[in-house]
Amino acid sequence: MLEILATNRALESVVKQEENMLRVSVEKLPSYQLGMEFGIELGEARGEAKGELKVKQRSIEIAQALLEMIAEDGKIAELTQLSVEEVQALRQSKK
Repeated sequence: MLEILATNRALESVVKQEENMLRVSVEKLPSYQLGMEFGIELGEARGEAKGELKVKQRSIEIAQALLEMIAEDGKIAELTQLSVEEVQALRQSKK
């Protein structure tokens, strides 16, 4: 009986060592790193796109206000960084 107990205790130690060897840090896996990099790049691209859209929308709002004050489409385009064609389209849609 003591022999069996002694053997079981030795096995516990071996099993713990094996478990420690099998533990893998997910963060260290190459696929995890690639996924994280892709996710960060995708998030940055989405953020940039949203920012550009907000800037464009604000430029349109400013141009619409300027249409009433300034008659020259080229000057409005210069101030808002919109194209002259975009300013003309705004002017037409306002009529």
